[in-house]
Amino acid sequence: IEQSGSVEFRKPAFLRSDQDLLAEINGGHEDNDAYERLGVDSVVALERSVLGNWRVSGGVSAAHEIIEENADEGEGKGKRSFTLFGLPLTARRDTTDDALNPAEGSRLQISLTPYTGVGDESLLFLETVVGGSAYYAIDEGERFILAGRARVGSIVGEDTEQLPANYRFYAGGGGSIRGYEYQLVGPLDDDQDPLGGISLLEFGAEVRVRVTEEIGIVPFIDGGTVYDSPFPDGDSTLRWAAGLGLRYFTPIGPVRLDFAFPLNPRDGVDETFQFYISFGQAF
Repeated sequence: IEQSGSVEFRKPAFLRSDQDLLAEINGGHEDNDAYERLGVDSVVALERSVLGNWRVSGGVSAAHEIIEENADEGEGKGKRSFTLFGLPLTARRDTTDDALNPAEGSRLQISLTPYTGVGDESLLFLETVVGGSAYYAIDEGERFILAGRARVGSIVGEDTEQLPANYRFYAGGGGSIRGYEYQLVGPLDDDQDPLGGISLLEFGAEVRVRVTEEIGIVPFIDGGTVYDSPFPDGDSTLRWAAGLGLRYFTPIGPVRLDFAFPLNPRDGVDETFQFYISFGQAF
């Protein structure tokens, strides 16, 4: 699906002791059901700690994208070329006790990025994403852990079909709504290819049960969808899925196997189940 490479640079204590200079460049090719992309993007930013557990950053980004949409609808059909500039602003707070297998604490990330672009069409839009997760150990031995997450996104300034396909929101898959295929939750064309959207809702909840020192089970539920409007509304049906996961705990984190089943599948679109293998907890 994707071939890519990246180079990242961080210089701590840049100009002041609590400030870092960040630089990153990425390039690659991606070919999925929604679009085919060839592009390169870069960002330079300053990041610093504020108010204890918060880290904030601000910078400048630039990207050149060649996009060919696989969907059959919208004015954006066909191959298009864009050069986009952005001003990414982020704020992150992390009070969890473990990066890969947290039992206590919470995470919150807020990003706000205005974009302008030139190319086959002129573009001007604002992307906002707010996401977070929380963890609570029921017992002192941390054998029963409640975990939940949510993510909300919105793009204002351009309609869905005007946006480059890779800047739209998609949902479905192992890092999103388990039980549905990758990117397949939300608007589809007649060939069941995802069109993407300009707003997003995602939810997830798990009960993480450690049966032995090495084995755990995780019943979970995920839900959400993508909307063809700048803000979530009632016009799209939320897609829900439930499942059961198996965890094998290693000294550096858990190995994850999840089986998920859609609770309100679409006829002729969604499979009976999906499974996922990865490293670390789902969130």
